[in-house]
Amino acid sequence: HHHSALSDTSCYWDCKRTVESYATAGVPYSKMLLGIPFYGRHSFSESPAAITYKNILNLSSSYKIDNWDAKAQVPYVTKDGVFFCGYDNPQSIAIKGAWILGLGMRGMFYWECSQDDAAYTLAKAVWNATIK
Repeated sequence: HHHSALSDTSCYWDCKRTVESYATAGVPYSKMLLGIPFYGRHSFSESPAAITYKNILNLSSSYKIDNWDAKAQVPYVTKDGVFFCGYDNPQSIAIKGAWILGLGMRGMFYWECSQDDAAYTLAKAVWNATIK
């Protein structure tokens, strides 16, 4: 399922549960950053595979990008109507940015810049979501 969901208990982990685990362990929000991927994970087998954001944007017409999971607050890709991968886009990054700033977290970081598109769409979204 999604590897970067904001909140989705059907996922192994999500951002909210992860951050709350650290807070419960005593880490102040003011010392935390939220890491987000600039790729989609499309296999959770023993040898997982990933696809970069820039390659997601260039998938063939047999894929549908920018489906939206309202519960997880992230987009996802389907192939022939079947879930292919979840990922982040400017909308999901803006939502995560508002959430972390509301908690008093320090900001976001990402892996990795070369996986963004040529216009640095996701890097700009991180900037816009966290620099107020």
